[in-house]
Amino acid sequence: GINAEYGCKEGHYGYGDDCKKCPQHKTSFSRAKKESDCFEDISYCEEGHYGYSDNCKKCPQHKTSFPRAKKESNCFKNVSNCKEGQYGYGNNCTDCSEGFTSFNNTKKQAECFLDRSNCKEGYYGYSDNCTKCSKGKTSFPRGKKESDCF
Repeated sequence: GINAEYGCKEGHYGYGDDCKKCPQHKTSFSRAKKESDCFEDISYCEEGHYGYSDNCKKCPQHKTSFPRAKKESNCFKNVSNCKEGQYGYGNNCTDCSEGFTSFNNTKKQAECFLDRSNCKEGYYGYSDNCTKCSKGKTSFPRGKKESDCF
């Protein structure tokens, strides 16, 4: 728990090279001097924020975090490379639940939607969100994608 040049490291407290570990379920910032500098090792921060307890800071621009992130290093690029039927950030993708799908680059499970179409002939889409096939094309009822138009 020692970093003589700068005092005690994160999760420890003390002076010089006499560093003690914070009590169980507590942590500290580096260079903490007293046990009272240790605090609850938990975060109540919302998605896109980080910090301890409810002392939350917003992630840097174009970055986000999962809820309860503690450090800025827990923030990551707010992009998804997931393909249709999946959700997640970066290349860390999870399949939507059975019977649900998503568009490419979906980030959150809540953005998955029922994999069914109520669209009538000549239209495509999911649920009741229907788009007319392009001029001169039609589709069978319940077409989901533009490629279902012919």
